[in-house]
Amino acid sequence: MVEYSLAVGEVIIDEWQAARLQVKGPMIFKKVMVLNRADLRDGSCNSLKLLDTDWPEKPDATWLEGFAYQSISAGEGPEDWRRLISWLGHARLDLRSYTQLAAFFQNGGYQDRGDEVYIQGKRRETLEQWWRPDRLAILVFWDFLAGYGRKPSRTLWVSLLIVMLVTLFFDHRKFDPSFLGGWNWLLDGSPAKAAVVRFFLSLDEFLPGVDLGLAKLWQLNEISFPTLLYYHFHKISGWILIPIALAAVYTQFKLGEISANVESPAPAVSGFRRE
Repeated sequence: MVEYSLAVGEVIIDEWQAARLQVKGPMIFKKVMVLNRADLRDGSCNSLKLLDTDWPEKPDATWLEGFAYQSISAGEGPEDWRRLISWLGHARLDLRSYTQLAAFFQNGGYQDRGDEVYIQGKRRETLEQWWRPDRLAILVFWDFLAGYGRKPSRTLWVSLLIVMLVTLFFDHRKFDPSFLGGWNWLLDGSPAKAAVVRFFLSLDEFLPGVDLGLAKLWQLNEISFPTLLYYHFHKISGWILIPIALAAVYTQFKLGEISANVESPAPAVSGFRRE
């Protein structure tokens, strides 16, 4: 138990054994190199500062399980926060460490940083057994497309890109003749009008469970084989992307509720007493 502060600087350490170390004030590492192992398990401090600190290069040689802090920094530069992600990346995997750092950034108003930390932690967990089919599916559909629910805009942009791209393949002149007979303006050569109809046709085919009234009037039996293949890719993409986008948006709502009702976890720290 350290009643006020602990500062370690300009030293090379073979093994840092500090399990269950309790520092009631700041803990500062400055120009420290830890060579073989760093054990900070189940410790806590009021604030942690890691300045020009090198941790063991060996995988899983840094143990941070259960280590808690109220604030943390790795310098004052605009990209110094990434050093903290690298610090966790060199440590033995413990999702609590990533969750704590993500909460620290989010509570400080850095939502993008918090999201990046959370994604890195979940990605690392997934990559532990990346060869499993379920993990590969998570990497492709939940990591890449939605950032584990933290980046729903990715799915929405990919969906919009597919919808816009398909407008180049879906010919508005393939509608049922009786439908075209009542909408002569579709065939008057106006590119803008044709583009609008193609877009809504593409959207109608893309959105599962939504009927805009255009898809059922479009004659599939008159399109070319390449367009038919792309049509099926278009439909399958909608079946996959729309549920992922909805799940990611729901995750964002849940995160908003949690942040509004639950404070971030922090170690219990008593009043400071200078020795």
